[in-house]
Amino acid sequence: MELAFLRYLGGTILEVMEKHGDRQLFTFYRIEKISRDIQNDTYDVSLHVIGYEGPLNPPFKLIQMTIRIPGEKYTKYSVISYKHRYINDKELNELTKYVAD
Repeated sequence: MELAFLRYLGGTILEVMEKHGDRQLFTFYRIEKISRDIQNDTYDVSLHVIGYEGPLNPPFKLIQMTIRIPGEKYTKYSVISYKHRYINDKELNELTKYVAD
């Protein structure tokens, strides 16, 4: 289910990355947390992806974001937080050890 949901969000994730200056592809995505605000009819989805350039070559970036997904009251998502940093091969191996792509 997680992979299906992330696949659905794929275009949104790329759009958020591009708006924050990360014009690259991503892989090894993972949901960290989902919280629901019943009163405002929204979901906050915290996730991370590994960004890369070229044919899955370094440099790799750990990109963490939280996206607010609207319910029926709203029509557009919003970005609550966005962070990125370069990671080395050791960190890449740790982050991708248990993640299916």
